[in-house]
Amino acid sequence: MANIGAIPGFYYDTEKGKYFKITANHAAPPEAKHSLSNVRREARETKKRKLDDRKQQKAAKQTVQRSRISRDALCYSSLSRELGQVSASGEREAAFIKNLRPERIIVPQHYGESVSVLDVQPLSDGRVGMAVSRGGRAGCSVLSTTWPMGESGWPQPTISFVSDLVSLHMISENSDSLPAYAVVTQEPKGPGNLFIANLPSAAVHADVTRSNLFKLGEADTSLWASSLSTTREQLAISGTADVFLADLTVGDVISRLPLARESRDIAWLDASTIAYDGGSNGGVGLWDVRSQGRATRWKRAKKTAITGILSPNRHGVQVVVGGNTGIDVYDTRYAGKEPLLAFGHVHQGPQQRWTINNDLGVITAVDRENDIQCYGLRSGKPLGRLTRPQSSGKGMWKALRWLEGETVLQACRGDEVVRWRWGGGNDDEG
Repeated sequence: MANIGAIPGFYYDTEKGKYFKITANHAAPPEAKHSLSNVRREARETKKRKLDDRKQQKAAKQTVQRSRISRDALCYSSLSRELGQVSASGEREAAFIKNLRPERIIVPQHYGESVSVLDVQPLSDGRVGMAVSRGGRAGCSVLSTTWPMGESGWPQPTISFVSDLVSLHMISENSDSLPAYAVVTQEPKGPGNLFIANLPSAAVHADVTRSNLFKLGEADTSLWASSLSTTREQLAISGTADVFLADLTVGDVISRLPLARESRDIAWLDASTIAYDGGSNGGVGLWDVRSQGRATRWKRAKKTAITGILSPNRHGVQVVVGGNTGIDVYDTRYAGKEPLLAFGHVHQGPQQRWTINNDLGVITAVDRENDIQCYGLRSGKPLGRLTRPQSSGKGMWKALRWLEGETVLQACRGDEVVRWRWGGGNDDEG
């Protein structure tokens, strides 16, 4: 939404109904709307939105409307192929993405304080595990609550941290051998930056109960990312100077891999192999947790430093590597330096905000304009951006996740949680 203020050097906050002087980033409060970077971002988004609207209006005037059946995702590719008009490659994925519509859920304030939702993960019986920050302050709290949150108010958090969230992993509610969840935060401040919930056996055998709070790294280091294995029994964590491996069945950190450079992201390729960012000019590192062997693959130039790593399938054959200006797909079976697929994609910040739907073969990633762009792993083509919600929202999209058992993409932004589903609601720009 465009800022309606007309006074040079000032920002008009529509929620508070008054002007604020545009302030340098280092002097503005966290997530302040009147910070210089936010004002510039809103200006870019407004300009881009106007250009998109003009292009759509012009295209609508020049385009002959196709029949409804030919716009259906199940018929579109086959009809196009029969008519011999265009290649069917990627059309099914593009049609599916085009028909995803956003539905918003607003999280209420916390006793008068604004809330920023960091992540939401479904649990059983209509409940969710949620990580939030309050009042624009650093740190996070983790809690379990009904969804959507009702009038019963806020539940007490199960644990809180003074450092920002890196990742929340809801592991198992009913397992006899696994904890309910694990939390990774950025800095090794009290109470720690890794928390593994008590194992179910701890309630029965009090003598084995132990603290599952850890301080990983030194005072001047940070954690960047974590990845849960497919068995949900191991958690890999990357940071400024080390890669850590936690065994969730015993609730402890069991191994550490020292690094010469900081590692921005990490991913499990299969049950025993971890891929991690090897740092500037370091390429993608591979670590076998059984033999402790390690190797470096796909070295990259400094200008294409790694900002994200994902495994697009369960057999670990392919690796998706993100950089500042693009997304590359590599195959572990080939020693060549060139990627199998490459997509142009520019994003904000030091890390990719993205996810992959393994069944669809679709990458969804946030670009520098805070749009969620989609790319096809099967077709090798950009599939377009997701329809934006009507609200202007606050801050960058975070915690992108395809919900298990559903073809629904979820993302968090400020006090709202948005879910894109087939057909969806009407909460879009039209």
